[in-house]
Amino acid sequence: MRSLTTISRCCCCRQLIPPRIGWTGLQRKIWDRIVTAWYPPTVNDIIADVFADDPDGGPDDPLADITTTIRAMNRKLAYKGLRVRIGSKQTGENGYRLIETSEEFTRRCADSWSRQRAKKLRKAA
Repeated sequence: MRSLTTISRCCCCRQLIPPRIGWTGLQRKIWDRIVTAWYPPTVNDIIADVFADDPDGGPDDPLADITTTIRAMNRKLAYKGLRVRIGSKQTGENGYRLIETSEEFTRRCADSWSRQRAKKLRKAA
């Protein structure tokens, strides 16, 4: 039995209902793009959708912004047993997808991030 929150889906369209996490605007846009896509979106698809409303066309290095934001999302999602992952060329998968993680992986991530945060707080003090 998993002790983590289960993934909720809409009963009509089967779309994932986002867990209650404090998303930033950019994280929410990326989440919506990954979850609502019919196919796993590539980083170029995400950049095009996320920065489409920006009159300047987005940041100078949108790839760095997207990857950094997804890394931050994964830290928040780890506590819910989820993770955003990109496919690999070895397996022939392409694009970002949402996957469930094992309890062991979630526990290791949470422990690691807790130690990193404690270390930063000790240095700041």
